[in-house]
Amino acid sequence: MEVYNCWTLRELGKRLNVPEADLFIHGLEALLKHMPGSLNENLRNAKAVWRSFGVANQWRPSWRYDARPLSADRGRAFLGAIDEVFNWLDASRA
Repeated sequence: MEVYNCWTLRELGKRLNVPEADLFIHGLEALLKHMPGSLNENLRNAKAVWRSFGVANQWRPSWRYDARPLSADRGRAFLGAIDEVFNWLDASRA
């Protein structure tokens, strides 16, 4: 949203010319197709980051309500994957 200088998903949908419903999802891979320029392809070609993207893409909103504890190792791996993808995206958006 920052890349497109948008504050709401509605604004982003108009800017990208995509249905608003396409943006109200949690599947990162579905959102990836709307990335600017060649970021989609570059992310897929950055093998280590793409693997981390796969881990990050496993997140589901229902996890917020799951009472089962998550192992510390799995939690660290998940958050590490999020950080790696975010940092790559942040460095690549210029």
